Amino acid sequence: MKVLYIIRLFSGFESSINNSKWEPTGVPTIYKALEGFEKNFDLHVILNKKHGYSILKKNKSRRIKFNNFKNEFQILKNIDLKFFSKKINKILTEIYQILYHLKIFYNTKPDIIYFDNSNIISSFIFTNFFKKPTFLRIMGVNPIMKNYYKETDIKSWIYKRLYNSKFHSVIATQDGSGTERWMKKAININSNQYILINGVNKEKINKKENQSKTINFCFIGKLEKQKGINEFINTAIKFLNKDKKAKFTIVGEGSLFQEISSKISINNFQKEIDLIRHLDHKKIYDLLNRIDVYVSLNKYGNLSNTNLEAISLNKAMVILDSDKESEIDLFVDEFLPLNSVIRIDRNNIEESLFKTFVKISENKRVVSNLSKNIKLISNKLEPWDDRINKEIKIILKAYERKT
Repeated sequence: MKVLYIIRLFSGFESSINNSKWEPTGVPTIYKALEGFEKNFDLHVILNKKHGYSILKKNKSRRIKFNNFKNEFQILKNIDLKFFSKKINKILTEIYQILYHLKIFYNTKPDIIYFDNSNIISSFIFTNFFKKPTFLRIMGVNPIMKNYYKETDIKSWIYKRLYNSKFHSVIATQDGSGTERWMKKAININSNQYILINGVNKEKINKKENQSKTINFCFIGKLEKQKGINEFINTAIKFLNKDKKAKFTIVGEGSLFQEISSKISINNFQKEIDLIRHLDHKKIYDLLNRIDVYVSLNKYGNLSNTNLEAISLNKAMVILDSDKESEIDLFVDEFLPLNSVIRIDRNNIEESLFKTFVKISENKRVVSNLSKNIKLISNKLEPWDDRINKEIKIILKAYERKT
């Protein structure tokens, strides 16, 4: 069975492309699926470069062969002409990539076509004008997607129509962003709908307790405003300036990397704050095993894959409280009991986070108690192989019905 997999070129794949070696640094939801699909299907992959922050050395369309995959990956560039506005370049990029999708579709003749959310326009075309089963993959719901159902402008109307296409199946990630409520509004009732929590690697837990008085706090994620990195670094610097002893580790790439690096240098906290730009996803578990407290300040949802990895290792966690108005993290309230994590005020992050740092540093029992309480949840998390097999079974079911 041939599967044509058309997705965004995520930043977690860019170092692999730069080095021509399969070493993803993020988005395990996608790269684990790619590896699983490769074992079960005749897989053809298109990675579309969209507009936004990128570390890709070359912006050009090309083919890349990774040792782990039988077929070459097709990398599609974005259009970035200086004499056009950003809006025009985005439109030209969509047109160029859609035409390429059609070309590769006719060349490969797939049985199943699998799109991610960034290719919603292309998925609409294939769903409505071709008879092949089409899948739409939603990696959580951002505020823009929610706003389409609050606004009445022409763009919102168009996107509501796009999402309401009769896809064979829509598979979404449960990340706390309010996915289940959004899907009820957005997705066609005739489409099969699945909301899946990400899997985890069942790694060995380091049971050695930190005997030092210095607490190790950790932030992992894209260094972007919505991830809460500004609040984290500002609070860490304030905490250290108060002559408090602590170690902070930040792992991530993003548009704010240089700004964060400069703040660390200006305050002369290079020894106290460790900034890591790239870390192979497999090494994330080693890092999580070494730290005491994992901090997640994602304003769009706090059940990301790194959060689940921290839970799987029974880590003490600090997250934002839920937001009923935006429907963010309501599922997380149900999923994580009150005594299993520390929740801080999302409307007053820095002050609330500072008080939490002080509380933990003055009483290390808080860390051990949280670790014990989160264990009840960590035992329920699925290994990645089981999680990906669910997705594979969904696709196989669609193929069997078609044939």
